[in-house]
Amino acid sequence: IMPKMNGAEAFYKMREIDNNCKVVITSGYTKDESIEELLSVGLAGFIQKPFSISKIRTLLTTLSN
Repeated sequence: IMPKMNGAEAFYKMREIDNNCKVVITSGYTKDESIEELLSVGLAGFIQKPFSISKIRTLLTTLSN
């Protein structure tokens, strides 16, 4: 839990600063409709906690291509 805003709000703030930035959200909660909505408007990825180094490496490698 973030103290001043949630992940969706942070995503939109980052996109205001740089519309081309790649944002990945990680959460201990399961992927839900709000994540699906963010993916539809440009969220680069979602990874559920706990995650392994290999899973995050694979996701980041995919995003860098």
